[in-house]
Amino acid sequence: MKQFLVDLDEGQPVSTLVLVARKSEGRSRRDKPFISLQVQDRSARLPAFVWEQAEMYARRFEEGDIIAVRGRTTRYQGALQLTIDHLEKHDGEIDPHDFLPTTAAGIEGLRRELLAVLKDVTNVWLRRLLEQVFVADREFADRFCRAPAAKGVHHACLGGLLEHTVGVARLARRVAPLYPVVDADLLLAGALLHDIGKVDELSCERNFDYTDRGRLAGHIFIGAEMVNRRIAVIRGFPAGLAMQLEHLILSHHGELNFGSPKRPKTLEAVVLHQLDDLDAKVSSLTEFFAQQQTVSAAPWSAYNRLHDRYFLVRPETLDEAAAGPEPAADDRGAEPGEPQEPTLF
Repeated sequence: MKQFLVDLDEGQPVSTLVLVARKSEGRSRRDKPFISLQVQDRSARLPAFVWEQAEMYARRFEEGDIIAVRGRTTRYQGALQLTIDHLEKHDGEIDPHDFLPTTAAGIEGLRRELLAVLKDVTNVWLRRLLEQVFVADREFADRFCRAPAAKGVHHACLGGLLEHTVGVARLARRVAPLYPVVDADLLLAGALLHDIGKVDELSCERNFDYTDRGRLAGHIFIGAEMVNRRIAVIRGFPAGLAMQLEHLILSHHGELNFGSPKRPKTLEAVVLHQLDDLDAKVSSLTEFFAQQQTVSAAPWSAYNRLHDRYFLVRPETLDEAAAGPEPAADDRGAEPGEPQEPTLF
């Protein structure tokens, strides 16, 4: 029976299969080689280290491999980690769901919600396009609903792309009525289609990683190409509407230095970028906060390199610090809660 990482406790012997999410080799202050890893299964991710015979073990596996490990858990600076005494690459049969996390929101429920959102689109051209992508092409829709939204930054789980897409669509449905000048149908179509290129950009067979085409082209270009290809088979699709939809996809990262081929130049594109960024950042920080609260009771997080700052992850400690010790009567005779004589200083 597999040991899942989430069930491990300090000082516990470990013998299980894990997926290697990160691998790096280094040398200690005593110039001794070691291997630093991030290992995971569907339940959790842990840092792991090989201190003995590191050079020999390093040749046995690469990132993305499943390895059989024996070792023990320890705790360092409040965080649980795994010390590996022995490992072997595992080439046997595996169930990918044992090693890749799946969205806690539930794929089937999210899929039903996406189809319900699609029905809110009243523009006949956009509606026909969306139905072609998410209803008629069942094989593509199945891949879309299983794909991650990223390798590790946000929604990095099976069903993550679906969860993120539905999240942006939820925001679009709520924001559009607040600004009647925004084309709600166009914004909603952009929310549903903006990241479809990630279906081909990312793989999720044994690990979340980039495909060759993903590295060479990227999901923004791939997504725009996918949409244009499907529009081309819809006779009479308005050229201007097609250009606006293409622009939503090409500009949704907002800035050139964030990977957008174009910056947003329509109102709907500006709104879509902001909603996409909001959903991604809230997801990323929610996962980061949960991880920090698991490994430490400290009020402030470890340094977050992605956001270039520390975060307050336990705001309740502010009230505890402000409250201080239980107040007591002072030598002027006033009990807590009773009015006191004013002082001169």
